[in-house]
Amino acid sequence: MICYCAYLGVYYSNLWGARSLPFLASNLRTADGGRYNSTAVFDNGILNRAALEEYGLPRLTGSYAWSLTVGNAAVRTAVCAMRG
Repeated sequence: MICYCAYLGVYYSNLWGARSLPFLASNLRTADGGRYNSTAVFDNGILNRAALEEYGLPRLTGSYAWSLTVGNAAVRTAVCAMRG
């Protein structure tokens, strides 16, 4: 329940531009909220700069960015606790 409240806080405060993207989506998005076509930007695993300029930089939704932040903090806390 706490996570949902945090997600709503991130969304309605527009942290990281969250209101311009779908709520709770976990995939890469374009600036207008559409799905980001990462296969068009990479040719055999190599960045195609011309395609990157055409498609723009990918974006993450605010809720997904928040979940990554909290997940990283949890791992960091666990590692510090294990070290004593």
